[in-house]
Amino acid sequence: MIRIVLLLLLPLCGFLPADEIRLADAGAHLSGQVRAVDADGRVEVVSGLSAAPAPLRLKAGTVRSIRFSTEDHELSHPLVRLELINGDVLQVDLHNLSDDGVEVASPVFGRVVVPRKLVKILQVGTGDNDLIYSGPRSLAEWTVRTKEGSLEFAGGKLIASGAVSGKADFQLPQRFVLKFTAAWEDRPNFRVDFAAPDDGSGDPRNGYQFQFNSSGILLQRASPENRTTTLTRIPVQQDQFRDQRVQVEIHVDRRASRLRVFLNGELKGECNDRVKSKANGGGLVFETMSQPGRRHEFSGISIKELDDMLQRHRDEERGDSKRDSLISREDDRWSGRLADMRTNAGRRLFSFAVGFRDEVLEIPMADVSTIFFAEAQTGHGKTNNVCTVKLASGGTLTAESCVIGQDAVTVRHGLLGELTLKRSGLTAIEWPEPAAKKP
Repeated sequence: MIRIVLLLLLPLCGFLPADEIRLADAGAHLSGQVRAVDADGRVEVVSGLSAAPAPLRLKAGTVRSIRFSTEDHELSHPLVRLELINGDVLQVDLHNLSDDGVEVASPVFGRVVVPRKLVKILQVGTGDNDLIYSGPRSLAEWTVRTKEGSLEFAGGKLIASGAVSGKADFQLPQRFVLKFTAAWEDRPNFRVDFAAPDDGSGDPRNGYQFQFNSSGILLQRASPENRTTTLTRIPVQQDQFRDQRVQVEIHVDRRASRLRVFLNGELKGECNDRVKSKANGGGLVFETMSQPGRRHEFSGISIKELDDMLQRHRDEERGDSKRDSLISREDDRWSGRLADMRTNAGRRLFSFAVGFRDEVLEIPMADVSTIFFAEAQTGHGKTNNVCTVKLASGGTLTAESCVIGQDAVTVRHGLLGELTLKRSGLTAIEWPEPAAKKP
């Protein structure tokens, strides 16, 4: 009975502006303002189910995820990607590097020194230097066409009700990445047109279409002959999006006529564009086809130039794991010891010692792509991680505990110790599904 009550009262809690909480009971979720999370995982939330001002208290183990509505959209997105030996990834600014460790700063948790033995990979230039668009910033950016609906802007999100579309035009390069997060009430029924004509007509011909409805997900190509070709079909499991949202990332290479689709960070589809004419437009259209009153939201919309060099370098064989390895943006490779980082005449330089010369190589930071750190000879025991924290500045932290207050979040990290995070710097917290009991 509790699950049914939660679902019936969800619309009363304010669908889009509030924090979204998914419960362990299949399909159960509610909206509200999360007031606190304690070290044991108990959650306090003010919602339509609680008698104001008393919060609703959810038992430990009953919450699977929280999606926060208080994300700070003014947070910077640093340009350095730091991967720890446990797989956690952070977007940071690099301040110093020495034998003691790597000193970095995050707009979410401030400045910390990470011991070298805990760093696996450091990559430079992974942030917004190739950013074309990030938003939405206002409704004025979008040309609205409505049938039986409305499009509004609030809290850094486009909020669509019923059947409506919003279109914006960009100067898109031949290779780009489109990224956005979509959330829905009841069930998804939306389409995103991209690389569409820029003539202001709203006509999707000769562009690409990402479509998500009750039949699943389709990536299609609209051609000038007014025909639509299905490029790939992505099957959707019934309970795959129980929190009623998905992060979509589409890599488009118009030169090679190739596209890749990622859902929630996982590659789900690859295809070739078989249509002879090129989709050379720069239009981007978000369209919903729901009944009046049914809502969708679109947030975290970004367009970046596609540069797969960093991914390629990160995935390749690193060589001798007992030594540091450095790969330049020109694909030069060195193996040895990364000594330190310093500034000379306004340029930041990495000092890299190699075996074939007495003097260290001084390599400008701007020329560096990827650094693999030597693997520590002594292992680090497994940590008792209970949840995953996702950061608005980019990256994730696994945590042994996570305590949320009004403005700050205290995370106990298995490698970095205790960290204090800005609450507005969190996008989500996720707790894993319990392991299935053996028969």
